[in-house]
Amino acid sequence: MSDERHRFLESFATLLLRVQPDEWNKFLGSEEAMAEVDEFFRQQDVQELVLGLNPAGLLQPTTCFSPALKAKAIYFVKKKEENITQENCQSALLVGDIAPSPVEQFITVMEEVGGPQGWALGAGARVEPSAGRMSDERHRFLESFATLLLRVQPDEWNKFLGSEEAMAEVDEFFRQQDVQELVLGLNPAGLLQPTTCFSPALKAKAIYFVKKKEENITQENCQSALLVGDIAPSPVEQFITVMEEVLFPLLLSEDNVAGWPRVVVEDIRRRTHQLKNELFMMSGKIQGKPLLPLPEHLFSQDGSSTVLESLAGPVDISVLHSIETVVIEWSHQIRDILSKDSAQPLLEGLHPLPRTEFEFWQTRMDNLQCINDQLLSPRVAALAEMLEKANSCYWPALQSMFKDVSSGLEEAKDISLYLQPLQLVLEELEQTDYSQLQPHVDRTLCTVRLLRAHCQHYSTPAHVIVILQEICNLLIEMTRNFLSPEDVMKGLQGETEETLEGIKLSISTIEKFLQSYSTYCSNLLPVSPPEEPQLWEFPRSLVFRRMDSFLHRLKIIKELYETVIEFRQLEKAELGGVRGNILGTQVFQTYEEVSELSKSFADCKYDPLDPAEEQLNKDFAEFQKKIQHTDRRLATILCQGFDDCNCLASAMKVKWRLLPVEFPLVASELEAVDSQLASAENTLSWNHEGVMEYIEDMRDILYDLQARVQKAKLNMEKIRQLMEECSATPLFKRKDNKETALLDLEGKVSTLTKRYAAIRDTGTKIHEMVKENENLFKADKSSQVWLNYVGYLDEIVMDGFFNLIHKSLQLLLNNMAPDAEVAPLFEVRMELRDGKVQYCPSLESGEEGSFLGLMESLLNDIFSAAACIPRLLEGRQSYKISLEEQVDLSRMREEVVSLVVSAIAEGQEYSAGFEEQAHLWLQSPEEFLQHFLTLGSVPSPKELELQPEVSVAQGTPSLQLFKQEIDTCKELCEEVSGFSNTKVFGGWLQSDCRPFKQALLSTVRSQGMVLRQHLINHITTSLQELQDFIREANAGLNKPLEEGDYEGLVEVMGHLNRVEERQAETDGMFQPLQEMVALLSTYGEEMPEEIHLQLQELPKHWDSTKKLCLQVKQSVAPLQAK
Repeated sequence: MSDERHRFLESFATLLLRVQPDEWNKFLGSEEAMAEVDEFFRQQDVQELVLGLNPAGLLQPTTCFSPALKAKAIYFVKKKEENITQENCQSALLVGDIAPSPVEQFITVMEEVGGPQGWALGAGARVEPSAGRMSDERHRFLESFATLLLRVQPDEWNKFLGSEEAMAEVDEFFRQQDVQELVLGLNPAGLLQPTTCFSPALKAKAIYFVKKKEENITQENCQSALLVGDIAPSPVEQFITVMEEVLFPLLLSEDNVAGWPRVVVEDIRRRTHQLKNELFMMSGKIQGKPLLPLPEHLFSQDGSSTVLESLAGPVDISVLHSIETVVIEWSHQIRDILSKDSAQPLLEGLHPLPRTEFEFWQTRMDNLQCINDQLLSPRVAALAEMLEKANSCYWPALQSMFKDVSSGLEEAKDISLYLQPLQLVLEELEQTDYSQLQPHVDRTLCTVRLLRAHCQHYSTPAHVIVILQEICNLLIEMTRNFLSPEDVMKGLQGETEETLEGIKLSISTIEKFLQSYSTYCSNLLPVSPPEEPQLWEFPRSLVFRRMDSFLHRLKIIKELYETVIEFRQLEKAELGGVRGNILGTQVFQTYEEVSELSKSFADCKYDPLDPAEEQLNKDFAEFQKKIQHTDRRLATILCQGFDDCNCLASAMKVKWRLLPVEFPLVASELEAVDSQLASAENTLSWNHEGVMEYIEDMRDILYDLQARVQKAKLNMEKIRQLMEECSATPLFKRKDNKETALLDLEGKVSTLTKRYAAIRDTGTKIHEMVKENENLFKADKSSQVWLNYVGYLDEIVMDGFFNLIHKSLQLLLNNMAPDAEVAPLFEVRMELRDGKVQYCPSLESGEEGSFLGLMESLLNDIFSAAACIPRLLEGRQSYKISLEEQVDLSRMREEVVSLVVSAIAEGQEYSAGFEEQAHLWLQSPEEFLQHFLTLGSVPSPKELELQPEVSVAQGTPSLQLFKQEIDTCKELCEEVSGFSNTKVFGGWLQSDCRPFKQALLSTVRSQGMVLRQHLINHITTSLQELQDFIREANAGLNKPLEEGDYEGLVEVMGHLNRVEERQAETDGMFQPLQEMVALLSTYGEEMPEEIHLQLQELPKHWDSTKKLCLQVKQSVAPLQAK
């Protein structure tokens, strides 16, 4: 046939509907049928073509899925909107068959095909037996689909049949019941390849055959026992298309669910709509776009909106509910996008690079732009208009959604724009050779500073901290690549000097980065208009914690290399004397031991450049201990060498081990020895008289020199040991050395007194040893060589104090870091004092005894330790002042202060949160009661300020108002009782909130108590007053009256009037009083028995009094007439 498209249709009609050639020719000859088919081929928006048999058995086409489908049919669905040509007719269409019961077919396909593989498959097509017959009908059945769907040629199929491996796979599928699937696909060479499972690595179109149940496949059942379908290279997209274009219309058809229970139908529709929305959103994710689902039944196939039609009439409740439901889904989608934080990888402990930040904001901008375009579309505008018209509670939420997306998009665009210069600078940085890196560091941090100054949305510390941490990670990664974690320790056994130079370069590069940060990211750096000054108030540790750890690791490795290099010099050391060979062997053994120690580092299996790897720290600490032991043993060997010297040459070999600062001190003595020896060489021989005396004198001179030098060296080592002992532990510690205890401030004075005394004692000893060495070297105090020597000793003392202060500050920093995950280090008490929420010590700066002052005092105490020893170098500034000016220690001190200021700000913000409840404690219980009785409620001071002319309530507040106010007090008590007893600021400053909590609780309880007491007083007073009144009235009314007793008549009339005046009030007082008693009982306030008796008896007495009044009125009436 000339038209390949018709042949494609015919092949499926013949195979699946058993259409005979004459029936097909009749179909082609029908103008009406061909018009339907041509419409499907030529019009892009016509998506479906369905071929089915009418009741007369003739082939009938439709361009939609008919709900009146009564027999099996075939569907052809376009994968996208396009014309169908002879060239694309096979690749552009999805093909399948529809059973007369589509819902049952859907269930079967989902269970048998979609179940085990999820969404990895396309739609299934059930195949009925055909009329074709061959020697093996099964192979013929497979071939028919391979030819139609994969365009397999006859010669290719014959090659497939001739492959033993391929036939083994096919036969396994046919013969083994538990082998459920057979997939035919084309390999990269274009040859047909079978597999008995669905391969996740599918790269091209394939066909699947799935057994409906576990059974063998025979020639007789091969068509009826199998589900057949094709899998596109993108199975998820195919699945979505089939669901939307085929199965959803079937499931939502009124005719297909006719006669079903309404509950079932509604559930199917609801779940179908839900699945449709999920598939719609998934298709967006595949495209990299966040798509917003639209409500069902609101938009017709041609895109016209039924919502616009609904606007003209009353709002349909079901439509409104559908819109509100989808608005909720939108809010979740938008919230998911807006809630994402670029800092999340850092919070999860990962080490992202700057490109993560760049990609985050670019993706955020693209996603929000996509959502914003959808929200501004006419369809969404129609939905919004309907919500507004219906006065829906979701209308404000939708408006807020518009604003959030708009502001979020503006932020993302602004940040993406201003990040571009930094991205270019960092790309150039990455491409630069590491040895040339340092000049680029300044540009990087200068760009960061400009980014923060000019990008309004990126000026917050949170954003800047993220990008700085990622830049640190980039520099760490580049350094790791430069040094190579696999090779950096191997240099200990090879090119030691070359590797050490690389380590030094890395250290200097990182220190340059830290110095540039101090230069460009400093509050002290001047700014020029229009640049706004930005305070870099966040703690330095938030940015450089990992960088500092990495730098510390590099310095450890550097020290390791320098130690190994120093000990390598022992390899060729020579010792003279009687035991020179033995001692020389011991020195060489020392060298070999250090070499073996270095070999263990070279062979390490862990990553030495990972700052989080603790094993290197442990190994290095053990290495240092062994090196210290080796140093002492080596010193012992050398001392023995001195002792064993019996000739000038051997003694001189030992003496040449003097330090550079020691040698000038004995240079003149050595020159004198040389001079005497030179003279002796020319004038003396063994036969000269006095030669032995000369030798003895020279020997005594050399032994004296040796003894003095050795003693001076021991003094120097003693000075070093004393300073190591002074700096062994920090000045402060947690109480009782418990990890959960606070810093021991109570014992601070005692601890400092002892430590300062010990340091002063050490200083006395050091000055004495320096004086002794002056005598040992016979030095001139004013000479430069002696001053150089004292300067060397001075550095030892300085280093000792540096270590002491560094350890003390490091103790604070380690325990004050926000993410340190350790117990709090300091504590303040939150109290209610002078009508304010205050802390003790105060968190207000400038106040006497403030917490900031306490911390500054603590820091001063740390540095003051260095003032306990007078400076060895006279005329120089004290150790304390020198160390206060030291860059590293100054930086650590500033970081401690920064952490303190940050925690104080957090504490003040926390306490400020209670100011809204200040009216609870600013009013005395009496004032509280007076306000309530006057106004009928208790307004806050802010309300009184805003409404100064509040109208006074008429009469006493109702019992219901009392109950409400007492219940409010009770709820407040429960709320306050639920307050945490402690609150930690900055991760290290603990606030003991119990004093404030108890004070507030007492205040609230007193307010509830004063209300209950008022009711008690009211009950007691009212009953007692009534009882007295009744007694007085009865007594007055019972007095006898005689004619002419005018005063007695006036008195009686007065009693009658008073009873009448209070009758209405008294008649209505008993029920409220009983209700008050009952209410008080619910709060645990039981009234005395006397009150209950009065409530029982007084109503009777009052009734008697009223009756008595009637009697008296009658009796005095004649007297009144006269």
